[in-house]
Amino acid sequence: DGVRKWNKDILIYLPNAPDQVLQEILNEVIDEINFLSETISLRLVNSVERSNFILFFGSGEDYVKQWEPSAANLIASNRGLFSIDYNSSSYEIVSGNAWIDVTLVADYACLKHLLREEMTQSLGMINDIYSDQESIFYGNYRCFTDYTARDKVFIAEFMSEKIKPGQCISQVLERITID
Repeated sequence: DGVRKWNKDILIYLPNAPDQVLQEILNEVIDEINFLSETISLRLVNSVERSNFILFFGSGEDYVKQWEPSAANLIASNRGLFSIDYNSSSYEIVSGNAWIDVTLVADYACLKHLLREEMTQSLGMINDIYSDQESIFYGNYRCFTDYTARDKVFIAEFMSEKIKPGQCISQVLERITID
């Protein structure tokens, strides 16, 4: 099975605007991902028709009803999720969505973590890790708000021209150099 990756800009639509603090956090995350990526950029758009990615702030129930019915069995045990659709022959991600639970999570540090984690994993780095508890990719729920230095290197390498959609994991790991 090959690596899934975006080969075009991610145009993000927010069907329900977050509060000002969360909007600032989102802008920070977008800016940081754009800084780390050499292949694509993330931008907010003002209509669902122009978008290829929906970012939903709200309850899990509303997310399932409005955007991702297949997540119905996952919302009870999560406070954020993402889903991506990709071309099965080219492995290029063509669309996606993410959910951040602002109804059960009130702490901005945890919301920042959730937003950063779901947006980053929806780029194609979909797997959780369990070896680095401070990583944004750490699989157990923690509220670390920033990328680690290793996360930044991994994201930059993954979002470079070196990594192509469809490459197998071993090819990707050969091309990513993290100390």
